Amino acid sequence: MSTVRPAIPPRPVAIYSHTKGQQWGLAILAWERGARRAYQFEDGALRIFTEEYYALLEEVDAPADKAARVIADLRRKLGDASHHDSSAHPVPAAPEVSFEDQLRVFRTRFPGGFGDAGWIARHRVRPGRRSKGHADAAIAEARAALAADVLDRALDDDRAGSIHAASVAVLDQTSLVSGMQLQPLRALLPVRFGYFGQTLRDLLYGEGAYELRFERFVSALTPQRGPRPSWQLTTALPALVAPEEQVCVRPNTFREQAKWMAPRLVLGTTPSGAMYVRLAEMARAVQTALEGEGLSPRDLMDVHDFMVMSLAPSARDVLAN
Repeated sequence: MSTVRPAIPPRPVAIYSHTKGQQWGLAILAWERGARRAYQFEDGALRIFTEEYYALLEEVDAPADKAARVIADLRRKLGDASHHDSSAHPVPAAPEVSFEDQLRVFRTRFPGGFGDAGWIARHRVRPGRRSKGHADAAIAEARAALAADVLDRALDDDRAGSIHAASVAVLDQTSLVSGMQLQPLRALLPVRFGYFGQTLRDLLYGEGAYELRFERFVSALTPQRGPRPSWQLTTALPALVAPEEQVCVRPNTFREQAKWMAPRLVLGTTPSGAMYVRLAEMARAVQTALEGEGLSPRDLMDVHDFMVMSLAPSARDVLAN
């Protein structure tokens, strides 16, 4: 008896930007013939590029509603609005939870926004009581234990084990990483402490492309045998030391957020530098969108907690009511 496989919905059509032609606006691929591709741009021009120039067309993320408008406008310019071949030009499907829904959940639960007393007590600080979900204490501890001069002295004095111990202690006191997710760091062999300490120092305070520094840090945490490091483990320390710039990645939450903010994004389970940079950009886009709504997240830790809270299954109850 043959098995009928469910149809896999096509990914939305990609939107591109030309790195040296920003004034042309966004574009979609019109056709590809051999070593040539044609792109329809927002300025109305259809431009043809040969293979050596393909790299100048970079795919960009766009919220689902904006993506749908851009694609529809570019199709009209291209002159194919009368063709309804959805397999060739799929339109981004509306996610189950829109950004407006997320805002409604957030404002219902925390009418005072990110300054709401309930939000602060739950996610930032509560006088007389420390919880693993309180970001302020975790950030302060991480910045003190993993300051650049502290790391430099430990590496210079061949005390990389103290960096490992401090990292475990910091992460053990936050809800960003579970006990199971922390295990690859706990189980790190002493012979690898030096490499771990140096890559952490470079990740937090080094120069050069962040994605390359991130890749080296992931390699330091990756054992020859045993569980591989998770997104949470590889992103939590930078998020605590530099919450204005970096974000802790919870994969399920980011996948849900991407359905609205970056419909074509496909997030795997293996951390990578290039994907992290893209996820951090998406988190900053959420921060900008929140600020556009008159809300003022203190940092990307607030943005992280906003996404987790507003996309959790329990948020559906608020929307239902």
